[in-house]
Amino acid sequence: MERAAMKKKVKALLEKIKLINDTPHSIAMGVTCSVFAAFTPFFFFKTIIAVVLARLLRGNITAALITMGLFAILIIIPIAAMYPQYEVGVILLRTKDEVPPEIFTSDKLNLTYLWHNMKSVGAPLLVGSLLTSFLLSLAVYPITLNIIIKIRERMAKKAHTDPIPESVD
Repeated sequence: MERAAMKKKVKALLEKIKLINDTPHSIAMGVTCSVFAAFTPFFFFKTIIAVVLARLLRGNITAALITMGLFAILIIIPIAAMYPQYEVGVILLRTKDEVPPEIFTSDKLNLTYLWHNMKSVGAPLLVGSLLTSFLLSLAVYPITLNIIIKIRERMAKKAHTDPIPESVD
């Protein structure tokens, strides 16, 4: 995808989040649930995880789905995070680092290798990704909440200060 087209799609999705008719908390929670899910290694289940978490945590499901759409466009970001997440898991589980970093690059992401080496790769990747996803989500929630509140304040202020055009006679 071209950079300009990608930027346009990202901007359109962010605009949709801004226009969701729900509380700032609910929208921020929906976004947060998607951020958590996007940085887990559950490739084909991320959207389901985001929606279920949003439902359980009373987040906005639409915000969760739109945010997952953003990560579908910007897929390189969660993939780039996989090796550092794996390394965190190796440290936490005190296991040997047996995987070359190239396995986790976007052009060489080898799901078959990861699947067949689930014991040596899966556990550290899972533990590392859950921890880093959780910590990232803790940071994303207040940032998103504040952004939504400021956008709402700006929209309310604009709605009250824009003069109503008078009829021309």
